[in-house]
Amino acid sequence: MKKVFLSLVLSVLSVLSFQSSAQNLYLGFPPGGAQSIVASVLLDNISSLKLISKLGANGIFAVNECLEKSDNLCITSQAQIKYAPVDVNQKHLVKYDSDSYKIITIIARSPNVFLSNKPFDKVKTVGAGTNGLKSDLENINKAIKVPFTIVAYPGVGEVAADLTGGHIDAAWLPLPAAKKIMASSTSLKILFTSSDYSVYNILSAAGLEDTKFYLITSAKNPDYADLVLRYNLLVRDNKFKSQLDVFGFN
Repeated sequence: MKKVFLSLVLSVLSVLSFQSSAQNLYLGFPPGGAQSIVASVLLDNISSLKLISKLGANGIFAVNECLEKSDNLCITSQAQIKYAPVDVNQKHLVKYDSDSYKIITIIARSPNVFLSNKPFDKVKTVGAGTNGLKSDLENINKAIKVPFTIVAYPGVGEVAADLTGGHIDAAWLPLPAAKKIMASSTSLKILFTSSDYSVYNILSAAGLEDTKFYLITSAKNPDYADLVLRYNLLVRDNKFKSQLDVFGFN
């Protein structure tokens, strides 16, 4: 029992000590999207983090710059670390590969939702703000009788503007971003989510998954083991979880 208590005390002290050490946190998307919400919650809990916005190329530029120094951190999704390095239209911009970084933890998860003010069978155009979300839509198209046109955007903010402006019929995006859009446009409804899409007979072969948001650092970061311990303690903290839950993360 004493050993367990001592271990807990040391873990808490470790968390407190890393909060006093300044560290850059890179973000590749503008305000309004899910990643910016995750970043704001992190900054609220870790006062020593300094937010560095590096916009462009669906978050690729942020990862590129983050990994230039070993002690930087970056919020990413599958789009940046899984799809971008192999995407024919973007891989020439990518300066990293799977050996360049290490995942510290999954900092948040979010269901993706199909948001529209039309019945599903009337939807002709659907917007996606990342390559990962675009890939989901391509898989949905393979599973339905009448495919829709997929419109690619550089970020969720641009998707939201065209959706509320009536330029596209629907959007596939993380729930936190959808909730912000729905707050200003009451006609928009969630038709289905990445966790529940059986109502439209979309085959499980579509492979829909929730979006995972990762905290990564350079593979050369000498403090990697400590960061894993510290941030995994943070994501289990009730206050941190409740702050994310308000926005629709799980």
